[in-house]
Amino acid sequence: MKSLYITLFLACGLHAYAQENRKDSETQVQEAVNYKEAKAFEAEMITEAQQRTSEKPSVVKLASEQGLAVKPQTISHAPQDHKEKLLSSRNLTIQEIRKTIPKD
Repeated sequence: MKSLYITLFLACGLHAYAQENRKDSETQVQEAVNYKEAKAFEAEMITEAQQRTSEKPSVVKLASEQGLAVKPQTISHAPQDHKEKLLSSRNLTIQEIRKTIPKD
């Protein structure tokens, strides 16, 4: 009877061990495939980046070489009669609130 149990446990142990090894080999194969795909994609992206840099030559100048021209700034002054009004802390009606909103 003992030999039957020993044989049964030995067979179950070998079966479990075989399943673990099979999963490891499958993951190793999948990792190898993923690694190859990643390297191919990386090489493709590097060549694409090199083509982009060779297509458009970048002309970079220093600020001193470009000249420091002051750009004129246009400032539009809107009527500020509505902007500087503060609403009081009392309850306001809708008409009073509408009067404070600028109409642009």
